[in-house]
Amino acid sequence: MCKDYLKPNTTSSKDLNLVIEQCLNTSFWEQYKLKTRIKEDTKCHTQEQYYPIEPIDIVVAVILLCILMLNLAGSVYDILIVKKSYSGNKWLLYFSIKRNWSKLTETQKLIGPEIEDCRRDGWQNMLYINNYFDNTRCMAHTWYVAADMQLFILGTFTLVLIRSDQRRQVVLWAMFVLSLFTAPLHTYFQNLYDNIIISPEVILDFFVKDPTFNHSYKRGHTNMACYILGLSLGLIIYKLQQKQLNIEKYKKYKYMFWATCPMMIILILCRGLMYMDGVTPHPALKAICAGLYRPLFGLLIFLFILGMVFKLENVYRPTLEWRGWTSAVRVSYSVYIVHLMLILISVSSITTLNHLTIYEALLSSFGTITFSFLCAVPLWLLVESPISQVVQQVTSSKKTKSSKMKSIDNSIVSSSEDKKMN
Repeated sequence: MCKDYLKPNTTSSKDLNLVIEQCLNTSFWEQYKLKTRIKEDTKCHTQEQYYPIEPIDIVVAVILLCILMLNLAGSVYDILIVKKSYSGNKWLLYFSIKRNWSKLTETQKLIGPEIEDCRRDGWQNMLYINNYFDNTRCMAHTWYVAADMQLFILGTFTLVLIRSDQRRQVVLWAMFVLSLFTAPLHTYFQNLYDNIIISPEVILDFFVKDPTFNHSYKRGHTNMACYILGLSLGLIIYKLQQKQLNIEKYKKYKYMFWATCPMMIILILCRGLMYMDGVTPHPALKAICAGLYRPLFGLLIFLFILGMVFKLENVYRPTLEWRGWTSAVRVSYSVYIVHLMLILISVSSITTLNHLTIYEALLSSFGTITFSFLCAVPLWLLVESPISQVVQQVTSSKKTKSSKMKSIDNSIVSSSEDKKMN
C-alpha cells in the first residue's frame, strides 16, 4: 500500500510525488523491472477541505440578490398598485415579470391568424395549389414549393409525351415565348408593380394582401420562363456531355463569363430606377420591365451554370465548390421554412421609427440570415435529418427486397428452362 511510504510531515506536492514514485517503483520493478517518474504535481484533497469565500463571490451574490429583489418589487408594484394603468414608476415597472411576460407572448397575436388559416386552408398546401389562393397566411412563403411542383409536372409531361428532339425544341420555344407575356399582361391590366415593394405593412401581412405578390409573383404560370430555361439547360448539358464537348477551345470566352455576376448585380440595381421619388412609371413601362427582368436574370443564371458544369474557368468554380458550404446547404431547407417567421417577429418587435440607410439594410439582412441559420440547426438536427434518414432506410430496404425477388424469379425461370432443355 502506498500509505506505508507516507511520512507524517508529508505536505507539499513534491513530497507526495516522491511517495507515489516509491510506491509505483516497488510494484513496477518487482513485476516488470521498470522505473517510473511522475512529472506533474499531485494534489490531494481531504474531506475537511475548506474553500474560502472570495470578494468576487460576494459581489456576484449581491448582484443576483438585487436583481431578484427588483423583479419581486416590480411585480408586486405592478399587480397591487399600478394594476392595469400605464402610469407609475417606469424604472420599477421595467422589472415587472407580469409586463415582461406579456411582451414575450405578444407574438401569439401574430401567429394566431396563421394557425386559423392553416386549419382552414392547409389542404391547399398538401395539394401544392396554395399559390393560386390569396389572402391566407398559412405558410405563405411556401408558394415557391407549389409553383416548383406545378412546373415540374408540366416539364415531366412535356418530356414524356414528346420524344422527338426537334418537336421538343419547338414546344419549349413556344412555351418560352408564351411565358414572356404572362407577367406583363398581369402587370398592365391589373395595374401592378413590376416587382414587390417591401414595406412594414407588406411584411406584417405576410405579403398575402399585396396584389403584385398574389397575381404576378407567386403564380406558377408567371414563373414559367425561368423554368423553361432551366429545363432547356438540363437537355443542353446532357447532349453536350454525350458528345464529349472539348471545352478548351471555348476558354477564350472566360472573360465574358466573368461578367455574368456583375451583370446580375447591375440588373438588380437597375430595378431602382423605376421607383424614383416623384416619378410614377407608365403601366406599359412597368409591364415591359416585369416581362424582361426575370427572363434576363434567368438567362444569366443559365450561362453561369453552363460554365460551371463544363469548368470554363477557375475563379467562380473553386469558390462555389468550397467544402465549407456543405453544412450551410444541408440546413438551407430548414432556413427556408423558418426565415419568414423570424422576419415577421423582427419587424413586429420594432416600436420606433428607424432611419433606413444602406448600412442599416445590410446589417438587418445579414443579421436575419445569421439568426435564421442558427435557428435552423436544431430543426435540422431534431427533425429533418432523422426523418430523411428513416425515409431513405425504408425506401432502400424496399429496393433491396424487390431486387432480391427479381433475382429469385430470374433463377426460377432459368432453372425451368434448363429442365425443359434436358
